[in-house]
Parts: sequence; C-alpha cells; structure tokens
Amino acid sequence: MNMPRTFYDDFQSRWPRLFREIEKYVERQPPPPPDVLPEDAMPHCWDNMADELLAGAKNPLMSELVSAVRMELGGRRLKENEDFYKSIISVADTLIAFMLYHRRTFFVQPNLVQRLAHTALDIDVADLIVPFPMTMLVFDDPISREAAPHWEFSGPVSVLVDYVERNGERKLRISPVAARPQVRIPIVFELPTSGRLTEAVAKEIPLAKIVANALDYIAHPWDGDAPATVRAAPSHTLSKKVSKLPYIVVGRRYQPMDTPPLGTGTGHKLDHRVFVMGHGRNQRHGPRNSLIKRVRIEPYWKGPEDAEVADTPYVVV
Repeated sequence: MNMPRTFYDDFQSRWPRLFREIEKYVERQPPPPPDVLPEDAMPHCWDNMADELLAGAKNPLMSELVSAVRMELGGRRLKENEDFYKSIISVADTLIAFMLYHRRTFFVQPNLVQRLAHTALDIDVADLIVPFPMTMLVFDDPISREAAPHWEFSGPVSVLVDYVERNGERKLRISPVAARPQVRIPIVFELPTSGRLTEAVAKEIPLAKIVANALDYIAHPWDGDAPATVRAAPSHTLSKKVSKLPYIVVGRRYQPMDTPPLGTGTGHKLDHRVFVMGHGRNQRHGPRNSLIKRVRIEPYWKGPEDAEVADTPYVVV
C-alpha cells in the first residue's frame, strides 16, 4: 500500500519556488547537534521576517515566503488576518525542521489504527520512545480524521512529533499539520513527560491517544511484528496521489477488525459482555522466569456471547 501525499508533498506542489528555497536553506545548514531540540533548530521566520524586510535584505527564503503569504491572502489585509499569516509561516518553519532532521516518516496502517484507538496503556509518558528527534506519523483512515481537531480535509492526517521545553519541563509535542492552512488551525497539544499516559491523553483529544499508542507500537511491536522499510519509487513513476517521501510501513499484517475477538482468558466469569481495551502487561520469561518483557494485549470481548453488553469499556490497568 503506497503512502498518500503528506503535508510535505502538498507544500511542494502548492509553493514550488518557496519549497526550492527551503531546500537550499536546509542544504546550507550544518546538521543539528543531537542535544538540540527541533524547535531550537527552526529559523523562526515570523520573528526574523520583519527585521529582514525593514533592512531591505534580499533573503530569497523570506522573499518567497512573503510571496506565498500574499498569494494565500488573495488581497485580504494582513492586519486583519495575522493569525492566518502566522499559520503559513509556522508551516514553513515546521517543514524546515522536518527536513533538517532527515524527513523520518512512518505510515500507520488503517487496520492497526482500529486497534490503537481501543488501547489504553498505563505507562509513564516518559517511557514513550520517539524514534527520531522529529518524526512524522501519517494516518489515512476515518478514525484518525475524526479524531484530529479541526481537520477539515478528506485526505491523510500528517502528525509531527517532537520534544519541547516549557518552563524547564520537557513535553512531548504532537502537531497535526497541513500544507494549506485551514480556517481553523489544527490544535497542537503537548503531553507532560511526568505522569501516566492514560491520565495525560484523557485530558486531550482522541488523536493524542492514537499517536501515543502508535509510538509505543513502533518501539514495542505486538507479537514481534517489526515495521518494514519501504522506499518510495523514483518521482517520475509516482502517481500524483502518492507521496515522494521514503517511509516505513507500520502494522502491515493486520486485517480489518469488525469486532474484537472473544477472549479466552481464565479470569473471573462475567454475567455480562464487555469490551476490553487493549493494554500492556509484564510477562516473565527466560531461565527460571528471571527476565521480564512488556507485551501488549489486543482489544477483545469478555463475557458470554449471548449476555447483555455493558456500556462502559472494560479497562485493564
């Protein structure tokens, strides 16, 4: 399954001259040091643009950015559309950071998203592993589109994940991003790395849980299911609907889940039927069970098939 166009591809086709200037800018930059957060590696075009314009400097990147903003505003006054203006510049900043950190991309398969959306992991947020300093997750399914805040497109959802510092505290930033700014800008949310994941995502929107579960799955696949690297074909063979980015497919082996399977556990019997959320648990193994590994349990139904279904999901912690 080919990965559909991401915000990266849409930006390239919408503003090709600006994209080329961004490429030139990135090529001139030294690789960011490992301890530098992506936010600190961004050029922060909004902060620098006024100085550049007032000084009359002929910065090609700023010049093309101004042209793109004017085209997008379509004659509307800047003062009355400052938030919209800033959103375009923010996308350019984000694209630069994404390219500086080597465009690392994971395409999460729809059938896996069905399971991730019904999984509650009671782990520390600090235990989540972001594969690269800036990582993009791409979702192309109705569950993710419904879960994304203010997402007004029918296409795939591109989500960038990185860390930021806020008042001396490190947070996990989850940023849905679109090449063409929307009337309502997608909400960026930040999870504190101190605390439990179930509590952190409960305060946020549904997409936060899907993204967090996807990150944990990439680091700890179920049943040894390792993501497979798939490189994009040469650009001249690609359909206009297919991304030009190299990417990693996540969860290729899963089939559609109409309903969770019936559990075969030996726990206490129920007189009603409940939906058990996916969860993780520690499992002993190795010589004399001296080793411990974390395994994940997929969502399933618990209780007699002909019993009344309880409204509340059964959460295992």
